[in-house]
Amino acid sequence: MQGTWTYASILTLPNKFRRHTIQDDVEACFWTLIYQACSAFKYSMSKDSDDIFKIMKEQNLKRKFLLEDPCEIPHFNAAPLNDLVKRWRELLAGYHTGAKVMTDTTEAIALLDDALCRTD
Repeated sequence: MQGTWTYASILTLPNKFRRHTIQDDVEACFWTLIYQACSAFKYSMSKDSDDIFKIMKEQNLKRKFLLEDPCEIPHFNAAPLNDLVKRWRELLAGYHTGAKVMTDTTEAIALLDDALCRTD
C-alpha cells in the first residue's frame, strides 16, 4: 500500500500488495478533500452518525460511507463544497460497484472544475 491509511482507497486497505491504480489516486484525493474541509470549515452530521475522522481510519466505515445509501455525509456552509462531496462520493461508488470503469481522471477533475467555477 502506498500513502497514509487515512487517505487510502478502500481497495488498497485490505491488500497492501494490490497493484496501485488511478482509481486509488482519485479516491485518495477525495479523502484528502474531506479531511481538509472538515479540518478547516465547520460542518454538521447527525448525532447518530460516526465522526468523519473515525470513518477515515476504519476500512469498514470508509466502505459504508462510500457505498451505502443513504449515507450521512458532512454538510458544510458552502453549496459548491456540499455538491462536490456528494457528486464525488457518487462517482467513487459507481467505480466500486462496477457500474463505471475509471481510465483517467477526467470525471473527477470536471467535478473540481465545476465546484471552483461556482459563485454561490
